[in-house]
Amino acid sequence: MARKAGAGPVYLNLIHEIDLLHALCGPITSVHAMESNAVRGNEFEETAVVLLKFESGVLGTVNVSDAASAPWSWELTARENAHYPATSENCYWLGGTEGSLALPNLAVWTHDGPNGWWSPISASKPFPIR
Repeated sequence: MARKAGAGPVYLNLIHEIDLLHALCGPITSVHAMESNAVRGNEFEETAVVLLKFESGVLGTVNVSDAASAPWSWELTARENAHYPATSENCYWLGGTEGSLALPNLAVWTHDGPNGWWSPISASKPFPIR
């Protein structure tokens, strides 16, 4: 469903993503962003990309869009609201040097040997997920 004129995903949704990233990664020290309204031509953005640098040195990317047909929104992946048709996809991927985490399914990806391209990688789930 298309949003009505007045606000796009930056104002309505991105604030929640930034809050989550701030809690997980710490204070943000630098932001670079671009937005577009090319699909619907509304006065506000419908798509945005953001590059973030955190005080810890962590780098982050965020993509938000009301114009993309995709199964990766929190609403479609978390299953917290029965009004949204659930998918089995994830909407967050947090990559680290010792492992990575996918949300909301809580898959933790680690190497079965030394970290690197030549060691097999596999996922484990510490909690049963529906």
